[in-house]
Amino acid sequence: MAECLACQAVLDSAEVEIGEIVICNECGADMEVIAVHPLELELIEDDEDVEEDEDDEDAEEEEEEFSS
Repeated sequence: MAECLACQAVLDSAEVEIGEIVICNECGADMEVIAVHPLELELIEDDEDVEEDEDDEDAEEEEEEFSS
């Protein structure tokens, strides 16, 4: 049995293949199967979160330019 990397809920991981995306039924986190024996998962960050982080960095850089 595998656990969700985000919320530690038990995942149904029967017959998964490398490269498959597993979605947690509890929190909705997406994880990619990177190995099957033993089962290893990698949390996939949401594109929205990444874009928001980039936007925040851009805004901080603009503020620094104007304050100089």
